[in-house]
Amino acid sequence: MLPVVAGRDVLVVGCGDDAVARWLASCGARHVLGIDLSRRVLTLAAPPTLPPVRYCRASAETFALAVDSLDLVVSSLTLHYVVDYDAPIRRVASWLRPHGNVTF
Repeated sequence: MLPVVAGRDVLVVGCGDDAVARWLASCGARHVLGIDLSRRVLTLAAPPTLPPVRYCRASAETFALAVDSLDLVVSSLTLHYVVDYDAPIRRVASWLRPHGNVTF
């Protein structure tokens, strides 16, 4: 279901232990940022071994990025934790560059 990842800037919402973030980097993503609210889960994430990967403790509801800064947003098994979908979805839409993609 994912578009081409190579050369793209990617955000993984609810990155968990980083398996998806590392996989996206191995597929050639230019930069991968994984966010997760759980401090415990982020401590399980391996130290970034691929330069384009980094992590941040943040929630989908409050995280902020510059407008038009991403090509792809990926999230799996996280939206059921979000109380109000409208705000995060609007935020995600604003972060995407033209022709960007979201995969939930």
